[in-house]
Amino acid sequence: MTDDTQLAALLRSALPPVSIDGPSRDLWRALTDRAERRVRWSWVDIGLAAIVMLSIAAWPKTMLLLAYHF
Repeated sequence: MTDDTQLAALLRSALPPVSIDGPSRDLWRALTDRAERRVRWSWVDIGLAAIVMLSIAAWPKTMLLLAYHF
């Protein structure tokens, strides 16, 4: 027995055989359900947006800083 055949035998014994019968479940339905989900805003997103808006209202010159970065 050579090293290659011994390695192949070890790999066959360690890994389960692969069956090519198809997926275990319908993946298309999961994909369409994922596409139909709406994006939801978290409280952190709303809080950060409120902080940005309040800082712009309090210090209007910060708008120049934001315009520079975007």
